[in-house]
Amino acid sequence: MCKEVGYVEELSLYYKVCGSDGKWAFKNIQIDGDVTNMVQCLSNELLELYSVESVIEQNKFVDVDVTNWVWDCGTFSQDNFTFVDLATHIPSTNEPPVASEPPATSEPPPTSGQNPPPTTRRRRQLNNDSDSESDSDCEVFIDSDYDLSEDDDALFDANVDTEIEWIGVGQKRVTRTDIPRDCLSETDFEEGDSSDGFMSCDSGSDEDKEDKPKFRKYRPVVGKVQPIIEEDMVFKKRAQCVEAIRQHAILNGKAITFEKNDTDRVKTSNLNHKHCGWVWTNKLLNSSWLARTYFKEFKIKPSWPVTEIVEQVMGDFNVKISVTMAYNARKKAIKKMEGSYVEQYGKLWDYCGEMVRTNPGTSVYMHFKKDMDGITTDKFERIYICWAALKKGFIEGCKPIIGLDGCHLKGPHGGQLLAAIAIDGNNQIYPVAYAMVEVEDEECWSWFLQYLINDLQIPNEPTFTIILDKQKGLINAIMNLLPCVEHRHCVRHLHSNMKRAGHTGQAVKERLWSLARATYMGRFKSIMEEFKKEDDAAFKWLAKHEAHHWSRSHFSEAPKCDMLLNNLCESFNAAILDARDKPIITMLERIRIYLIRHLVKRRTFVEKWHGQIGPKIVKLLDKNIALCKEYVVVITGDNQFEVKGFSGNTFCINMNAQTCSCRRWDLTGIPCAHALAVFRESRKKIEGIVHHYYQKQTYVNTYKHVMYPMNGMDMWEKTDKPPIQPPHYARKSGRPKKCRMREVDEPPPAEDGTKKMKRHLKKLSCRRCGGKGHNVRTCSSGLEAPRSKEKQCSQVITQPTFSQPSQPTPIVTRSPKALARRGGAAPRGGAP
Repeated sequence: MCKEVGYVEELSLYYKVCGSDGKWAFKNIQIDGDVTNMVQCLSNELLELYSVESVIEQNKFVDVDVTNWVWDCGTFSQDNFTFVDLATHIPSTNEPPVASEPPATSEPPPTSGQNPPPTTRRRRQLNNDSDSESDSDCEVFIDSDYDLSEDDDALFDANVDTEIEWIGVGQKRVTRTDIPRDCLSETDFEEGDSSDGFMSCDSGSDEDKEDKPKFRKYRPVVGKVQPIIEEDMVFKKRAQCVEAIRQHAILNGKAITFEKNDTDRVKTSNLNHKHCGWVWTNKLLNSSWLARTYFKEFKIKPSWPVTEIVEQVMGDFNVKISVTMAYNARKKAIKKMEGSYVEQYGKLWDYCGEMVRTNPGTSVYMHFKKDMDGITTDKFERIYICWAALKKGFIEGCKPIIGLDGCHLKGPHGGQLLAAIAIDGNNQIYPVAYAMVEVEDEECWSWFLQYLINDLQIPNEPTFTIILDKQKGLINAIMNLLPCVEHRHCVRHLHSNMKRAGHTGQAVKERLWSLARATYMGRFKSIMEEFKKEDDAAFKWLAKHEAHHWSRSHFSEAPKCDMLLNNLCESFNAAILDARDKPIITMLERIRIYLIRHLVKRRTFVEKWHGQIGPKIVKLLDKNIALCKEYVVVITGDNQFEVKGFSGNTFCINMNAQTCSCRRWDLTGIPCAHALAVFRESRKKIEGIVHHYYQKQTYVNTYKHVMYPMNGMDMWEKTDKPPIQPPHYARKSGRPKKCRMREVDEPPPAEDGTKKMKRHLKKLSCRRCGGKGHNVRTCSSGLEAPRSKEKQCSQVITQPTFSQPSQPTPIVTRSPKALARRGGAAPRGGAP
């Protein structure tokens, strides 16, 4: 570059630049990369360029005294400057990057044992030819005073040629009129790119010399940030200018009106409102602006109540909005987050592919609507999902019983969500499979059961049980596909049908539940005879329904479950209630996240067990242990026993077969009170008599499988299949219903939003003083409250043992009159 500008001797070129610390610095120009960095540091399209002669002695540099340098353009003082070596200097993040590539040279690389040649060159003092070395090893002068002064202006005028000007980078041209013609190379006279990457142009071009006006760009803001709007400000488009004015008007409480606008200009009134009052109802505030402003809040709480939104806007901006505007704002924000319903149907193929890819073995099936000619179209109808982890967990650890139920979807396209729920080793729900169908009928249930039978390997034998709510078409579908399995009906739904038939009343309800809870045939028949005498019409209606569908006395003993209600599916439907009104992919994703958390929670829960049996099973054992004291055991031999109760009932226990004539042990796999009385008499532990379905290892096998994570929507593999169209749905008139239809005699929900039912026609009683109308929390008697039953039974019994005391403990009783004579108070309820 030095030769191109007319110098024969080797020179070092420097340019002046302001550093990150506010000091001026000189940087050396050695390679093309340094020239690029120099152009990037242009300020007001001007640059100060300096040239210094340099001398190289072998592989060493000569240190010179730079106190009084004599430049070609005048004398310059060394005060307040620092010389920095650019080869070893690390620039700050605010400075332009320095090229790291070495300068091109024709010298061979240094051999081993030689000192490498230096990358920079030191300067020779013009008035001193001595080769004395100096301790200074810096190369860049850094000005310690950032503020400009008159001396700086004089220095600039004395040392800088104003006719030399940098106009830009890249294809812009640079004028060099002060360089003699004989000093330029032949390539400089040609038009086009020069060797240093710049274009040379005619000095007489007035167009390139004109300075282009610079305008400040608008920076968009959101929320309660005040926008900066100035004259001569540049906006990307007209809509951005309108939003800036809208933001200004809302934050300042002003009513700015827009005049007639075109595609490029926005006409409004003056933005200065010194004499304008605050506007409480601003027409510029709309639902779209609210959706953008509170987008983060809607993302955290999608079900944000509209009344709270109105209060929040009033507190933040002092503006009144309507409930409809708040509702529309929330709707737009949710649509932005989740996408529209139609868009999510178009991405359903990609979502299914991601499920199968991340979780091998997962069953995903879809069914599409057919046209009049029987040809399958792209219109969605059904989807079935059974995750591999849930499938394996059911086969390895769950009881052979499942509950089937369906619930309504509350989106714009309607539909039903069918679910199959099992029971784990702690008598808790275990979701297995679910499907989204267009309607709940025999065809949809048959389609769902076909895939469910294949995934869960359900045998067509009485050893498997299905409990249902007598849904539309479900009974016929089960009779066609699984006619030999045991079918149980929910007793609560049976009672609802009984009330619709006209058989109401508390006595009818109690008789029905007594018949359902009867565990052996003798008890069932005796209650039926009493029921016939009380209400013959209700008896005849109930006799039409086969007892093996709803009474424990007729249930199979294979599933080890005596459940009478289909609460399994009801619990699952309540858990996914928030997802049932979302678009299809959002709904499926929320169900997937719920299932993942359910598995993780259960795996953590089993680690806290104190024994080899689940906590709920331990509570059932504790309850039976408390009842076994009412029975007397008679040993008959061959590990068989006869148990007699105080009420006159007698039951036979076979410890070899682990059965009891009451059939409660046979139905559940948990020892009944009669069996525990035998263990108490023989002083044996009950280890191993609980069925293996309730053991800890079985519970671990159920939840040991993992549902693996999935990538986001933008990382799903695209399929070549055409996008799926949403199903046709005729919207019903009126507001969509999101609350469950309750029975006539069903109590309403609590006003505070809790699920706890109210107490009807029941007075409170205090355990402390025995008074009525209040409880122990509001009692003012000052007496000490007795221990509650929960505290008395709070100790966990992992493996109960029975032993008889060596000496009986005498019980001393006194009459109330004797206690009164002694000055004591008679206990409530008689002697202890």
